[in-house]
Amino acid sequence: MTKQSDVTEKSEQFLETVVKEFKIFIDTCSLLEDEADTFWATIVPYLERERKAIIVPYRVYEEVERFADNPVLCVQKYPDNPNLNARAKKVKNYVIHLQKAGRIEIYGENSDNFADNVFLTVFTQYWLKYNLLLITQDRDLARDIINIPKNKSSKSKNRIIVRRINKNGELSPFKGGGARIPHSSTSGKPANAKRPVNIDVIPEEEKFAFSKTIAKINGNIIVTYIPGAGDTVIAERGGARKKVKLIEAFASGGEGTIYHTHSPNFVARIYKKR
Repeated sequence: MTKQSDVTEKSEQFLETVVKEFKIFIDTCSLLEDEADTFWATIVPYLERERKAIIVPYRVYEEVERFADNPVLCVQKYPDNPNLNARAKKVKNYVIHLQKAGRIEIYGENSDNFADNVFLTVFTQYWLKYNLLLITQDRDLARDIINIPKNKSSKSKNRIIVRRINKNGELSPFKGGGARIPHSSTSGKPANAKRPVNIDVIPEEEKFAFSKTIAKINGNIIVTYIPGAGDTVIAERGGARKKVKLIEAFASGGEGTIYHTHSPNFVARIYKKR
């Protein structure tokens, strides 16, 4: 059997190596893990020694801030996690503290897309230049990040790795499970409990193709009502229909408004009348 002290030593050796050789990013779900406190206590001395920082995308910080400042939203979106608001407040404070200390760098702008898209864009762009590590509990995002080298024709000597924060506050190889927003370990369920994921892999025939030309379409679709917060809409794919409740608008642009929904795995874009 492997002694716990041996496991801890290997974990700390891994942290020391990645701090020296990798650019490290962290996702919302890992920030909100209760065990993240142990992770930060362990990694900060290595960050200080190397004068390095962990990168928190602006959209990730914004999500933490939204949960910290809006307890009603926490209850609406995650009723089975009663400690989410308190946890988010604590995380917001230590992110600010570590940013001032130079151990966290908040990366990005208000115009950035969703956090997952930011990770995919940044990792695709900078994989050719740097070794990259993503810390996340989200198995779908982990799979997409790990597959970046497989989906690109270009080759790189640099590495992309993904790790999750385990029950000991250490970084473990990603083996599935996890969720976008963790259960609190004091909510009656394990912090790393599996939660159902309702997103199917998008079939190839449904993915948008790259194009350099814009097709012109004549005429408008007749719309009698534009749904908003509190309304339920229907999503359809291949004949299957799913009810999606709009919770709160969080972004708006020239085409429409984007809402959080009752499902942690879905957002909804509601287009403007024209």
